[in-house]
Amino acid sequence: MIEKNNIHFKVENKIGVHRKNIKNSGVGLENIKNRLRLLYPNSHRLQITNNGATFLVDLTLNLN
Repeated sequence: MIEKNNIHFKVENKIGVHRKNIKNSGVGLENIKNRLRLLYPNSHRLQITNNGATFLVDLTLNLN
């Protein structure tokens, strides 16, 4: 959704049964967080929720 100078993304996925590579787990999320800090300092909000059944990512970017 685009509203004024904000873009809002919301993605939700079911968590399936799969093998998890513990060594590399979470690396992609940390990379995304670092890029957001560099590209949108103090101009973004990222909320990640894992309730065991679903994985929800809610991101708002302020384009001012």
